Amino acid sequence: MLGGLRGDHAWLVLAALAVYYAGPRLRAAGRFLLPLLIMVTVYDSQQYWALSLRATVNVAGPHALELALFGVRDGDAVTTLSAWLQTHTHALLDLVCGVAYLAFVPVFLLVAAWWRFVKKIPGAEGVMWAMLWLNLAAYVIWMIYPAAPPWYADHYGLGPAVLTAAPEAAGAARFDALLGVTWFADYYAKNTNVFGAIPSLHVGQTFLAALFAWRFRSLRIVMTGFWLLVMFSSVYLNHHYLVDGLAGMALATVAWAVMRRSEERIEFHEPTLVTAADEPFWRCLYQLLLSVERHELNLRQRVVVWDLGLSAKTLARLKRRFPWALFHTLDFSQLPEHVKPEKRTYAWKPVVIHRTMEIYGGKLLWLDSAAIIRGPWTEMTESIDQHGLYLLAGQSALRLRCDPAVVARLAVPEETMDQREFVSGLVGVDTRRPAVRVLLVEWQQLALDARDCPPRHAGNNPEQVLLTILVRQGVMSGELTVNSADIDISSSNPVRWVSSRNKVPMWLPVWADPFARAWYVIYKAGDRAVLRFKAASR
Repeated sequence: MLGGLRGDHAWLVLAALAVYYAGPRLRAAGRFLLPLLIMVTVYDSQQYWALSLRATVNVAGPHALELALFGVRDGDAVTTLSAWLQTHTHALLDLVCGVAYLAFVPVFLLVAAWWRFVKKIPGAEGVMWAMLWLNLAAYVIWMIYPAAPPWYADHYGLGPAVLTAAPEAAGAARFDALLGVTWFADYYAKNTNVFGAIPSLHVGQTFLAALFAWRFRSLRIVMTGFWLLVMFSSVYLNHHYLVDGLAGMALATVAWAVMRRSEERIEFHEPTLVTAADEPFWRCLYQLLLSVERHELNLRQRVVVWDLGLSAKTLARLKRRFPWALFHTLDFSQLPEHVKPEKRTYAWKPVVIHRTMEIYGGKLLWLDSAAIIRGPWTEMTESIDQHGLYLLAGQSALRLRCDPAVVARLAVPEETMDQREFVSGLVGVDTRRPAVRVLLVEWQQLALDARDCPPRHAGNNPEQVLLTILVRQGVMSGELTVNSADIDISSSNPVRWVSSRNKVPMWLPVWADPFARAWYVIYKAGDRAVLRFKAASR
């Protein structure tokens, strides 16, 4: 030991440097672990400043409060629960409580990493920072109100504090003896503050994890059970009174609430991603949301999902699996009959996009539920920034996709009929631009008229036709400007960041998604190769 520095300090610094210089993927892990590094550093540094800053140590006060609130009658006397448990031990409890008490930090790190890197839940990056604020606040309280743990009272009595008292494993020594190890003895030998019993960070930290578990709707039962076990263990192993644990829980609640408040102030990046599905398309929706997670878009984008008729069971499953998605329900009772999904007019699509504009505003990206995000969407965001609009063109002329009655009713110019249609499976818009808002309003108005939006059939994509007509009119008048890019259907050079029409049946198990994606990748690559070969052969 040199000046209080230990070998584990050196390893910690070396690990931090290795992570920083290892590349972007490991840097994300480094940012995740940064709060832990700060916490450990501040905790260990107490050996240098705690004695000079610490107030008078409280020994009798916490003991008296514990007796008053949670005293246990033992014969003719009243004792603390921790003292009573020391005379009612069992080897199995020694083992279980010892494991829980050792694992409270690793378990916290594992669940925080699970939420951040596996589930990729928005706000999960704040879990580790909430842990840091909890610990730092506890360290301050330890200075203002230093309190002796129950094992100290058992060994040294309730008189003035013995400031030279060495840290002890207390009841955890039974765990060491049971397994023939010195884990707890070695761990507590490094304790820099014997009089940091209130609040209990063992209880506070596990309670914080339980709060986040309920917030994220993930691992709720597991973390609630683990918190209760650690709270019992803290008393059973004679390290804390119950009041210590309650103080830890109160402080954890404050840290959690502060983090929640800071989450509410976080602004989502634009565009807002919008999609929708009814029950037959729930598996497609599931597949799309998985692709959002894979690219971590849910960590920075608002994702809005419209329920067009999902069953209660399916909706609950989707909310449980994708807690970051914002679900809205489209009330078809307030809309014309032809708008319902089973009518196959797809008139609900412009309605959904318009309502999302009214609720959230800003930049929006509509994707059909059968789409999959495959890479960075920079070209889309740049187009929206530049033109206020991002659309993809199909390969067919408008006249091949529309109902002649609709064309006549809307008096579509002949020159428009030979231009390529725009697909409605992907629509990017900046709703702050007046011309774009007018486009979305008019699209909805036309779609709500059954005469302009007849059922889809071969040679008629109703909502797509209406969108194309309106956009072409806007371009001709100079009010709209649109990019030129192809959807990945029958095109030799389509956009690559998104894949459309990746339809999967309802019965396909979730674990089979990688195989479904692989099938569509191979199929579309083959389609592009054939088209390029034909073009080269002409």
